[in-house]
Amino acid sequence: MVKAFQNKKIYLILAICVLAVILFFWRFKTEKISTICGNGRCETRENCWNCGIDCKCGKEEYCSFKDKKCLKLVCGNGICEPFEDSENCCLDCQCPLLSLACNEETKKCEAKKIKLSDEKALQLTNQYFRNLGKEVKKSEVLGIGVSFDKLIKKVRVQTTDGQIEYLGITEEEEIFTLPAF
Repeated sequence: MVKAFQNKKIYLILAICVLAVILFFWRFKTEKISTICGNGRCETRENCWNCGIDCKCGKEEYCSFKDKKCLKLVCGNGICEPFEDSENCCLDCQCPLLSLACNEETKKCEAKKIKLSDEKALQLTNQYFRNLGKEVKKSEVLGIGVSFDKLIKKVRVQTTDGQIEYLGITEEEEIFTLPAF
């Protein structure tokens, strides 16, 4: 009788353990089923990395690969973070061209200003070709560029003999020919 009672006790303990395991896995399974990416709710096991459609980052935030959560962009911390570039945070992500400078107020790259007016560039162009014994038919300033780490005005010139040439003129009024572009 004692032995039968002990066997029932063991069976009861085993039954409780099996039931506990079944309940544990049933809870895990139903919890997993209730977490459905795309249902419009950012649920327990979802984050911006594994279910960006439900767990969207706000404006000025990005989803961190490392942390799997939304982090605020911090322009000016010296780190060119994901989704920062020279167009929205040149303080951290340098301007791609030497002819551009970072505007610290707007945090955007902008064309550097050259202290040589278009009129002066055209005047120097005409003088340059006169010194070569050529006459200018038409000339136009194409814009600002960089050559040999100096800002230049780029000028397109058509001479009366039909030739087209390109000049670079620095702020110091140095003139040199540019390759055709």
